Amino acid sequence: MIGLQVARQFVLAGRPAEALQYVSAEDKVPPHCFDEYAETLDRVYEALGRTDDLRELRKRHFLHRPDPERLERYLGGLEAKERSTAKDLMRQAVLSGDYDPTRKAVFFAELKEGEIAAQIILLVKNAQRSKTVKVLSRGYANESSGASTKARFQKSGSS
Repeated sequence: MIGLQVARQFVLAGRPAEALQYVSAEDKVPPHCFDEYAETLDRVYEALGRTDDLRELRKRHFLHRPDPERLERYLGGLEAKERSTAKDLMRQAVLSGDYDPTRKAVFFAELKEGEIAAQIILLVKNAQRSKTVKVLSRGYANESSGASTKARFQKSGSS
């Protein structure tokens, strides 16, 4: 992502408008480069005073890989009266989102919400246990049906 490196240099040189020309469209940014992209664009938007764009970028950056620091950064750009509702919405987005369960649990633990983190871990353990039981019961059913098929085959072959 050479464009991001060029954009960063323009930002550092105090030329954010020029930097914006080198920032790719978000959908063209590979997932492993999204943090660098978001940090660079954050600086550009901040320098240009584009508060609405900055707020939306910080929200997307948080939702890309939730962590408390990113949440606080997003919430910090909101009006004080909006923060509580926005925090609840982001918490719900993490709970219902397609994130790794361990990542979810760590996020809530870091927010000092240990009860939610524990519930997530228990759900994962119960789901794993349930999968194990299903696999074992399928294996048992296959063995049982295999044994009865084998017995039937032997009976028909010996007659």
